[in-house]
Amino acid sequence: MIYASVIVTGMALVLAVAPPAAAASMPEHQPLPGEWRFSDGPEFPGAKGEMRVGPESVELDFDFRGGGNYVMAECHFDDPIALEEIGLQVRKPPSAQLTVRITDGAGQQFQKTVFYPYEGWRQLAFTLDGWTVHWGGPGDGIFRQPVRAVGIIIDSVGLVETQGTVEIAGLTGLPGEEDDVDVPPATHQGAYRVSDFRSDRDRWSPIHGDLDAGQWRPYFDREGWAALQTSISLFGQPEQIHLTLRGGAPGTRVDLRLGSHFQMFEQELGYLDGGEQTFTIAAPPDGWEHYGGQDDGIVRPPLRINRILFESDDPEAGEHPIELVELRCTTTTPKQDAVVLFGKLGDGEREGQLEARCTAWNLLEEPLEGRLTVTLTDWVQETIGEQILPWTVPAGGDPVLETAHFDLPEDRNYAEASFRFEAGAVAPKPVVSAYTRPIVTAADGIQSDVWGRDGTPAHQAPAPDALVPESPWGMGVYLYRYPDNPEGWAEMDRAAAKARDAGVKWSREEFSWYQIEREEGTYYFDYMDKVVETAKRHGITIYGLLTYWSEFTEPYTEQGNAEFVEWARAVVRRYKDDIKHWEIYNEPNIFFWSGPKELYPPLLEACYEMIKEEDPEAQVLGISTAGIDFGFIEKCLEAGAPMDVLTVHPYRHHIFEQGFISELQKASEMVGDLPVWITEMGWSTQVSGTPMRDQAIMLARSYLSALASGVAPNISWYNFRNDGDDPFYNEHNFGVLFRDMTPKPAYRAYATMTRALGHDPAAEFDDAFVDGVLALEMGGATVIWAPTGDYALDVGFEGEPPAVANLMGEAAAYQVTDQRMTLELQAGYPLFVQSTGLSPVGEPTLLEGAEATDIIRF
Repeated sequence: MIYASVIVTGMALVLAVAPPAAAASMPEHQPLPGEWRFSDGPEFPGAKGEMRVGPESVELDFDFRGGGNYVMAECHFDDPIALEEIGLQVRKPPSAQLTVRITDGAGQQFQKTVFYPYEGWRQLAFTLDGWTVHWGGPGDGIFRQPVRAVGIIIDSVGLVETQGTVEIAGLTGLPGEEDDVDVPPATHQGAYRVSDFRSDRDRWSPIHGDLDAGQWRPYFDREGWAALQTSISLFGQPEQIHLTLRGGAPGTRVDLRLGSHFQMFEQELGYLDGGEQTFTIAAPPDGWEHYGGQDDGIVRPPLRINRILFESDDPEAGEHPIELVELRCTTTTPKQDAVVLFGKLGDGEREGQLEARCTAWNLLEEPLEGRLTVTLTDWVQETIGEQILPWTVPAGGDPVLETAHFDLPEDRNYAEASFRFEAGAVAPKPVVSAYTRPIVTAADGIQSDVWGRDGTPAHQAPAPDALVPESPWGMGVYLYRYPDNPEGWAEMDRAAAKARDAGVKWSREEFSWYQIEREEGTYYFDYMDKVVETAKRHGITIYGLLTYWSEFTEPYTEQGNAEFVEWARAVVRRYKDDIKHWEIYNEPNIFFWSGPKELYPPLLEACYEMIKEEDPEAQVLGISTAGIDFGFIEKCLEAGAPMDVLTVHPYRHHIFEQGFISELQKASEMVGDLPVWITEMGWSTQVSGTPMRDQAIMLARSYLSALASGVAPNISWYNFRNDGDDPFYNEHNFGVLFRDMTPKPAYRAYATMTRALGHDPAAEFDDAFVDGVLALEMGGATVIWAPTGDYALDVGFEGEPPAVANLMGEAAAYQVTDQRMTLELQAGYPLFVQSTGLSPVGEPTLLEGAEATDIIRF
């Protein structure tokens, strides 16, 4: 549900009413003639469209009123050609994002996306690297010349209008060197150590056993099985996995489970013989059982070690300890990806000091002698410091760590470290990490650090532990995910306190059937009682998600629906004094509802009637789509499904405010002007995912846009805390807190918004504050931001000059002339002004040094 893309901002482009001359703008390119073909994205039914090929351009019509995902115009070359770069001119609706799909010489397909919110013709140019997804052919992610086809895709996400036309002209290419597709490209295959079970002991979670210094003592007298649980992403394209063990009771069975984005693959490795053994098994999918998620047997990288399972019917088998020697993986990677970096920026040993840590894995056979460059910048991207360190990275894939230390200036709340390693011709992809100071709280004797460290908000803030159900500020805190034991309860309380301190007033909490009715007819409410009590004590109102199935029913049947309703009745009856909002199921438009989709509306209707019977004051939240699935919403409405609130999960590549606002308003209009709650939305910060800086910006712009829509009075981010410690797996990195509950910049961004704007949901939005600049008034403050340009803007005010803060709660400098202040607006970066009734003076002007170009490169 999360994607990577290029977002073009901070530049001025020249408007063209006719296709620009490719020869003038890209003289080294040559035309690329071919046969144009149309696709309506048949794997996602519902989209319609048409393609017209003219002498000067190709017109691609799209129509997503019936659903669907994308339409495509694809140019197939009679004579495939090796290319370094491809150029084309495009005219599209401002809210439309473009995806390019390339078919290489081996039949493998590659995609990447670009977004720019500009009208008129634009010259685009893209290189044949930086892909976000690949499939088909060898399936190894290695691009092989020549190019067979170029596709231009318009998808449905973020479109203001669901019907329209995109024009394409001037397809050109910069010739390159052709590969011999019969000769393997520059790749490296080798084995590296995934785990030695000693140095990385904290990555393994024992179940029914103890692990100490590589010695594993399973307890088979409890359930007949024991397991070691983890999440360790495997590099490259895994070929084989090798597990070496020593000892243990002969006859003990060993299984391995791998994860692949919600889907699991499981395979038996063999049986212990009491001596030293190495189990070797080919990577999935062939020969592996699979379940969960899409359940289609397709491996979606990264593959992850998920669990090692040991089984024995002999209770005394656990008296024979098992020495876990090592876990290794044989993998294939492009040579340029055979060195992997991971960076982490955190607190140093003394106050005010930061420690920048870089870990490297060298999968090559030779050690690398090179240098590591660590550069520290602040929120406005000014350099704080830089260090260049000699670094030897050993061969064989064993991780090695290097550190650098910096002092963070007292007036900065944010810092960002980039890590670049170079060793001759080897230069792996740089990585970035970010840091934010912990926010100050009422416990520190300060109400807010938004307007400077000793400032206070313009509004009257409620007590931190007060329930404020009219507040729009929600978050997927997910208190229900903590272990049901004293340690888990303490962690739950700590998470709730962190949420309270950031201004969270709502949380989406899951009430799952299989967790509550563990034995047929017997309900276990004690743990959810604790969840509800903890949230309430910290001033957080819960809306409950009633979802998933019990093993005592037949899912996705009329009988199963009826039994679901009776279970849900017991839950609503128990919590009706504390919970007044109930959401019915999670994302039934995708694989989370794996039965007939037409059975969801009757379940929603039956739950609606039951909830109103049990608690007439309660509100029923319905449909809960992944994305804003207008087609699925329409089908539910046609089936007569009732609700009080429509819920959606509008994940997307980027935020285009006007498009997002229009989508929310359209969804509300579809359901008779009911409110729309965003119960999930987010960006993940895994390695190669969304940078932490961008996650903070996207969070703010998502919430501000939703409030500006006038139809979305409640917004919850997915999610509050990272789900795990695997830095390469996207599902582990959606949080605004790291797994250890230290803050990411998005946590501070959230706190800045809630403290500056308060909890009164009344907001006034001006989408034409001045050309290219948006403004929203709320809680005695005004947020001003320019989505796509770097501008200087004069703003008039009354009285004393107001305080201005950036998204990190740092005081933002500005110049004052009479009753006018000049704000410097970075593209997409909101500024919070402690005043209302502001008015622009004149038009914004490009900041000095802002780029002006007529070519968009990605």
